[in-house]
Amino acid sequence: MIWNEIRNLLSSESRNILGVMSGTSADGLELAVVSCLGSGKSMKVRLLEHSSVQFESSFHEEIVKTFDPSLSGVDRVNSMNFLIGKKHAAVIRSFLDTTEVKVDAIAY
Repeated sequence: MIWNEIRNLLSSESRNILGVMSGTSADGLELAVVSCLGSGKSMKVRLLEHSSVQFESSFHEEIVKTFDPSLSGVDRVNSMNFLIGKKHAAVIRSFLDTTEVKVDAIAY
């Protein structure tokens, strides 16, 4: 998004935002689409859709190995960064393909 589009989105009366989070357990993703009406202290937020997606155990194990300095180095961290990004993108795409809700922005 370019800055003009971001400014327009922030100043619009209504917008739908997809929030994505992976906790410290690194075993999956939480996704939630919220409707934001208004702005500032008077903003009204309403949950529209949500999903919890668990990663395959083998993928989770590979992430956890990255936490251990004796099993991981710069090359492994670099590689996992790419693989985690691809996995997140696939989960988000799958979620968006199954919802009827229009999403204006994605936030981590």
